[in-house]
Amino acid sequence: LTFLCENIISEITPSESYDQFLDVFENDPEKYKIFWKLIGKNEIQFEVYCRTTGWIGFGLSPEEDMLGDMIFGWVDNNGNSFLEDTHSESKKRPILDVSQDWVLISANEREGQTMLKFKRKLNTCDEKDDLLIDENTKYLLFAWNDNDPSPNEGKWAYHGTNRIIKNQKLLKTSIKIADECSGDSNSSSAKKTIFTLFQSFFIIIPLIFILYF
Repeated sequence: LTFLCENIISEITPSESYDQFLDVFENDPEKYKIFWKLIGKNEIQFEVYCRTTGWIGFGLSPEEDMLGDMIFGWVDNNGNSFLEDTHSESKKRPILDVSQDWVLISANEREGQTMLKFKRKLNTCDEKDDLLIDENTKYLLFAWNDNDPSPNEGKWAYHGTNRIIKNQKLLKTSIKIADECSGDSNSSSAKKTIFTLFQSFFIIIPLIFILYF
């Protein structure tokens, strides 16, 4: 009975309700656990728990390797929380993205365990560094290290054997992802067209005036 009570008390409970979750290590659920859900038509939110007082790594990959779209998050000794959006193109240290598209919602570190809650658009429009999240996204990357890095330096201590890849789809079914990229493109194109028309106007009118008079 005591054993059962201890398991119930220590079970990880997320800060809010989620549609899906994954025990990264089935024989040790508290080692690394992740919850996620869709928000609207173009956002996905995650809440991860990892038994570490250093950084947590989570990522998406098109193939079964440690290359792809990744984030690193941690809480330092002063209680400050950080989340960095990165990508990896080769088996080297990940690179910080120019556009930081993952948003940290909250984080804490308690009794040797770190929690990160964050979100991202399914389509960030950052085709260079981010992966589109859709029904075909199926490889999830997990890593961690017991040391805190320094922010904005892109220097995270090597995870060593603290890593694992799981074949797990994030979306159960195909959904129509809100297309916000083409809207930005159309808006930008419209602005350029208007600017060009103004330029043409101020060039043509003086010419007509000179030729006529």
